[in-house]
Amino acid sequence: MDLKEIFKQLILDAQQAEQPRILPRTCCFPLVRGKVIALTGPRRSGKTFLFQAMIQDLLKQGIESTDIISVNLEDNRLFGLETPGLESLLQAYFEMWPEKKDRDTYLFLDEVQAVPGWDRFVRRVLDSERMYVFVTGSSSSMLDRELSTVLRGRTLSFRVMPLSLPEYGLFHGSDLSDAFSSRAVAAWGNRQEQYMRYGGFPEIVSMPESLKRRTLRDYLDLMLYRDIVERFDVKNTTLFRHVLNMLLYNMSGLVSVNRLFNTLKSQGHALSRDTLYDYFSYLEEAMLFYFVPVRSASVRKRQINPRKVYVLDQGFFWMASTGLTRDQGRILENMVFIELVRRENKVMYIKGRQETDFLAVSPEGRKQLIQVCLNMYDKTTRKREMDALSQAMDEEGLDRGLVITASELGEECKSNKRVDILPFWKWALSRDDNQDEHGYTAGRLPESRLFRA
Repeated sequence: MDLKEIFKQLILDAQQAEQPRILPRTCCFPLVRGKVIALTGPRRSGKTFLFQAMIQDLLKQGIESTDIISVNLEDNRLFGLETPGLESLLQAYFEMWPEKKDRDTYLFLDEVQAVPGWDRFVRRVLDSERMYVFVTGSSSSMLDRELSTVLRGRTLSFRVMPLSLPEYGLFHGSDLSDAFSSRAVAAWGNRQEQYMRYGGFPEIVSMPESLKRRTLRDYLDLMLYRDIVERFDVKNTTLFRHVLNMLLYNMSGLVSVNRLFNTLKSQGHALSRDTLYDYFSYLEEAMLFYFVPVRSASVRKRQINPRKVYVLDQGFFWMASTGLTRDQGRILENMVFIELVRRENKVMYIKGRQETDFLAVSPEGRKQLIQVCLNMYDKTTRKREMDALSQAMDEEGLDRGLVITASELGEECKSNKRVDILPFWKWALSRDDNQDEHGYTAGRLPESRLFRA
């Protein structure tokens, strides 16, 4: 079967497929002519289901199914496809429906990083066809390189992460509009406990517990081999997996390339520091790990100081650890970090006499200092956390800070400084409307995944 016939079959398969049940998420996307709507994010985070949700929204708006082209470029029938072959996609579509040539149509390309140079094809489509274009990709380079070069100024990019806690609650039938009522407190506390253990990958949420660990291991292997080993031609996969496990066990802790290099050398591994730097880069590229620098105006200090390591989803830590090694405080800190990334904050840690977990800078430039502590029932612990936050507030010129805990709620005011103390679930549910008495808010579910800008 030639390529054009393969594309015809793929187009028809997608148009005639039974529409899956789409569980709610809190994100929505603009529908803009002349722009590519790009969803980037790690594998299994729900990008494909968001595509299906968008398609269902279009059908509800009266768009015909034949106006929609949806193709997964990682389909095995397209193995080895190169950029020129993508032209056969449009040829196949317009041969089946020539009358669509002068009408608005909708092109959905899933996992575009599978075809090198895909961006040139999309640019041509934008310039010459009446098509709204949507793409997904599981590589951060898709955003950093392709989208910022050939498609410069022609994209609206959105990062899709595993479920946030509010979305996790939605998957279980929780009501966001009633999130801060007294009757909802216990329910969200229970949701938080489950979320801390299993993480937020959408498929994991409704899966029997007996399958969760195995599935998470499969996810990790998929990201490891498809997005890193194959893509970057990693030769020593045993060593690479060992490094990954060391980072995973050290989640929310400090990591230094030099220290890790010396540890690996002492264990008898043959490698260079450059190899280790490459490994770190690959893990970030696959959006599997994040390495957070110290707060400093000096580039050299940021380079020589250890970084804090966080993992995409706390479920991986649960999958890899045992009951004896699970540290709830580290899990909570990782959850806070991932939520800050989801909110598009730039994140650093502060190293003073005592460490402050996060200095978060919003896209609008607002700074927030955050300390994470599982609980502060112990007076010594409470003093340590408050002293570290107070010192950081002085250094950053801020009069308000935040401590995120597992369950405590309150505030402390001292010397013209205010520190809010919030349970993670309440902070994670905060939005820009429906403010409660602490100035935090409960979000509302969007009525549609797509809106015309």
